[in-house]
Amino acid sequence: MRTLIHILLMMIFSSGLTSGQSAQLHHSKADIYCKECHSCEKPTERDPCLICCPDFTRKGVTTRHPVEMAPEIVIIDVIADAYEASVFSHRKHAEHADMSDGCILCHHYNPPGEVATCQGCHKAERQRTNLRKPDLKAAYHRQCLGCHLEWKHENDCFNCHALKGKSQDKKKPAEETPDKSKTGQKVIAPVKKLYETDFDDGKFVTFYHNDHVRMYGLVCGDCHQNETCASCHDVSGKTVRPEKEPHDDCFSCHDADIDENCDKCHADAEKPPFDHAISTGWPLKSYHQSLRCKACHGDKGTFTKRSRRCSACHKSWDEATFDHKVTGLELDENHLEFECESCHADENFLEKPVCNACHDEDISYPAFEPGYKIKD
Repeated sequence: MRTLIHILLMMIFSSGLTSGQSAQLHHSKADIYCKECHSCEKPTERDPCLICCPDFTRKGVTTRHPVEMAPEIVIIDVIADAYEASVFSHRKHAEHADMSDGCILCHHYNPPGEVATCQGCHKAERQRTNLRKPDLKAAYHRQCLGCHLEWKHENDCFNCHALKGKSQDKKKPAEETPDKSKTGQKVIAPVKKLYETDFDDGKFVTFYHNDHVRMYGLVCGDCHQNETCASCHDVSGKTVRPEKEPHDDCFSCHDADIDENCDKCHADAEKPPFDHAISTGWPLKSYHQSLRCKACHGDKGTFTKRSRRCSACHKSWDEATFDHKVTGLELDENHLEFECESCHADENFLEKPVCNACHDEDISYPAFEPGYKIKD
């Protein structure tokens, strides 16, 4: 017990930070009720009187971290005996944790700052005096068995382990091993979904799932909330997703449209996918075609209209070093030294270039080009 208290004490005082707090803010200054962690009035370093396993998931303290910080694979081998180590696809699980409670779904007791490991609180030894806290083996299995039973409807050791001497490929997570019988129902994301509603002014809503992921940068947790693994991976296919109000998944991005602009989504027939040229009058070419929306318009859900001047995005743009080839047209030596406004009136690069500043009216673009087209 003294060892446990020492570990918890070091974790609390060494971190003292949260991902949402100032780097100078000690945990004692945060919005935390002291007696949630300490049982006495005046805790000290020598006698912190810590409550066993306090729950640190409260206002002012967070254990949420970007998925990019999560390790891709974790080899769990600290208690391997008759079986080989478990190959845990941590990144995949972390990517879907935001559908429910995030990191705390598994890392349920954490001091401010780093996500604590299971070994930090749960010991491998089975002989213990505090029966309220499971040992490491029991803790691992309690975390895994519930979800796996829910979607697979049975639990056996070989879901996660191989017998000694028959090890699976440790370079791949268990879900990607050749034995497909150990995986859940494979989820194939739709390209689009056509919903039929009872709305009088447009009963069809066309949702382009692929565009929302690839272009708009949404992840599963942005729309799919309070859903369990079984909602998508139940091998029987019988689990029903929780019922929601029709607009629940759309409010975060389309709040104003839902109240004032119904035809943004509703129509009397299927709508085509978003086309930047048609919707904005600005066709994306060359370099801009490969960009995600947020590269120009900010974070998902809060896209803002941008100025059409290049300098609005390209703050460090310098006409002297600009390489015109990125536009798909390499200028010839006769036009190479010209200033942009010589061809692009008022630096409006969406309008067709003009030639009459130097040429007669019989010379115009694109019949005559000031250079050479770059092949894609």
